[in-house]
Amino acid sequence: MYIFLHTIIFATLSNGVFGGSAMSSSSSSPSSSKKPADNFNIDKFRYKGDPIYFMCITTDSQREFYVAEVNGSIPSALVDRLDNEKGLSLLFHGVENIFDSVNESFSPFANEWFEASGNNICIVSYTYVTNSSTDTKMNSTIGRMVKTRRLEYVAKMARDLVLDIGEKCATSTRNKCVKNLSHVDVTGFGFGAHIAGYTCEYLFKKTGGKVRLLLALDPIKPALRGIRTTIKRRAADYVQVIHTSIKVGMWNQTGDVDIYVKYESDENLGPLNDVHGIAFFIHLATSTKRLFIMAEMNNNTKPGIGKVLNSPTNIEPNECLIGVHGTLNVNHRGKRFGLLLKNGDPIFWRGVGNFKYIISGLQEVEEEDEDCILCYENKKNALLLPCRHMETCVTCWFEWENAQTSDRNCPICRREVKDFKEVNKKNLRKRKRNQND
Repeated sequence: MYIFLHTIIFATLSNGVFGGSAMSSSSSSPSSSKKPADNFNIDKFRYKGDPIYFMCITTDSQREFYVAEVNGSIPSALVDRLDNEKGLSLLFHGVENIFDSVNESFSPFANEWFEASGNNICIVSYTYVTNSSTDTKMNSTIGRMVKTRRLEYVAKMARDLVLDIGEKCATSTRNKCVKNLSHVDVTGFGFGAHIAGYTCEYLFKKTGGKVRLLLALDPIKPALRGIRTTIKRRAADYVQVIHTSIKVGMWNQTGDVDIYVKYESDENLGPLNDVHGIAFFIHLATSTKRLFIMAEMNNNTKPGIGKVLNSPTNIEPNECLIGVHGTLNVNHRGKRFGLLLKNGDPIFWRGVGNFKYIISGLQEVEEEDEDCILCYENKKNALLLPCRHMETCVTCWFEWENAQTSDRNCPICRREVKDFKEVNKKNLRKRKRNQND
């Protein structure tokens, strides 16, 4: 059983180690939601299920990942390997990437990122090793992760890894090691962006400090029971959110800087036309410094156009460097930036290069999935009024409504629900087609 020892040590070292006063593990999350899930204490939770894997590049000569299996506690050998006078970059990939494929194909990318950043690179592979026969759809996998609190468990393990490295560094005499969270950045793609956000929250609650950067790559809509929006302004020293898909990803402003990418696809690119996956391709190219991509500030007359470059350049006051190597311009906080990628931009795709082949199946959430987003078992049949969202079944709508202490809000838009109708979705679609004819 995992025994947590960080609180005492970090209370003593809080002013000099992780940039703030230690906080009790029982501190409640700063959320406005009234659901009981917000009182969940991660340090009292014991997860029973598949292990997760930390796959790390830590030396110049390393060509394959050092892989550590984690199941409830952080192996000391992993901490020893990462205690090497370098910073730490964590990446939570998309929910569709399984351990074997990541282990085989991501190492060239991680090696280049390591060389470009000087940080240890650890990719956290958190998808299930064994799947049930019902987990044939991505929505079902996400639902299972939310129900079993695997999301929180993975974030806790990432937090504990950072804390364990910090403890070892704090007791050493070395000048270069992870002495504070400014030496740590956290990136997540799709569902992984939410795990990254939870990791930052858990680190702050335990230490009072913030990581240098939270980079959220097209985080999927958090309209799932138990997922709070932890990707928000000031969750790290710098929170950059890259939005690429209005159908799959969050579209509201949530970070210190929000970058909206308009991708005009080329039919010759085939599966690379996936607008959700473009966010990850941007990370592949910019984290390795193959490309330097600038987003341009939106104004009242036109969206930002931005530019894709092969080499670094001076950053104009109305521009923002996209990606993990960016730094916050305080004048940009709360602003919207834009980037236009059109017609298979040759500079962009040459920069991505062979990396375009290391990931597939990027569309994490089916656009026309019929399953209720709360139970993933029944069909959607509760039409909520007046917002007219129909993403839940009647049974789950009653449960959702009763879980609120005083409000009855739509789980999608949070608008107050005045009434609802039980609807057969096929008949509803047929009526819509008839209305359009």
